Amino acid sequence: MEDRLISNYDEQITPSLKWVTDSQLEQIHYASLEVLERTGIVVKNEEALKLLKGAGCRVQDQRVWIPSWLVEEALRLAPKRITVANRLGERVLSLEKNRVYYGTGSDLPFTIDIETNERRTSTKQDVVDASKVVDALPNYDFLMSYAIASETNPVASDLHQFEAMTANCSKPIIFTAHNAENTEALIEMAAACVGGVDNLMNNPYIILYSEPISPLVHTHDGVGKMYKCFEYNIPVVYTPGVLAGGTTPVTKAGCINLMNAENLAGVVLAQLKKKGAPIIIGGGATPMDMKTTTTLYGAPETFMNYAVMTQLAQFYGLPNFTEAGCVN
Repeated sequence: MEDRLISNYDEQITPSLKWVTDSQLEQIHYASLEVLERTGIVVKNEEALKLLKGAGCRVQDQRVWIPSWLVEEALRLAPKRITVANRLGERVLSLEKNRVYYGTGSDLPFTIDIETNERRTSTKQDVVDASKVVDALPNYDFLMSYAIASETNPVASDLHQFEAMTANCSKPIIFTAHNAENTEALIEMAAACVGGVDNLMNNPYIILYSEPISPLVHTHDGVGKMYKCFEYNIPVVYTPGVLAGGTTPVTKAGCINLMNAENLAGVVLAQLKKKGAPIIIGGGATPMDMKTTTTLYGAPETFMNYAVMTQLAQFYGLPNFTEAGCVN
């Protein structure tokens, strides 16, 4: 009883921000269904095209129109709770309602040298250093690569980054991969670290980060990497990273609508591959500076968009991945 009271107390005092109302969330949902049903998406993965057609979607070449009922069914099948372990097999992340976790970013091509304070191309050693820092700091819950191993063979740089992370940090890892083949190689590396594939499947300590290409394009590699992970019960962050005014409409309403449509399409693609596939939605929604075409991570609109995308994830009851603490 005491634990319940403490839990209730924590929930009551936890601050929250609701940028849109519940009825507005429903409007966004229905508008996104209209995009998927009327405009459709482009899918460049043959396995996904076959699954979509077999599920009742209208398919013309690589263009797919997804009926609303299929989206609703996929949302019903998607897990509302995903548990992630660390490399030691301890279940440390419960991706569920009212749980928030923080980690580093990923794949930065440049960094500020900690010795010279100069901007330079990032290297594998930067991944090693970031991994050690994250492993030591209690307020970091998971690790992404932070840097790119730019001095290594570009074909295998993702493998080098993963090796640097898993060798120097025992916390859960969110990784990126070039393609499905490298994804499988990364899964084999992770399995070797925990005593075999079965142990990894039962207590995954890795999560794939993959994206569609806005607007509304789901690539061969983006979907292929996701599907490879689902074969091993590896959770996947499959979220759009958009540039409002560049790859989506410039208005917040238009940007959110398109992003949500891409998220919903990802949920459908995931559940057609495997019922109950552990997918995480969300995304990065930054406006474009119209003078320079650069991304404005620190713009007020960015965090408004993140707030609404988080509300949508709560509306669907699905785990959410987004950005925080970013500056220009």
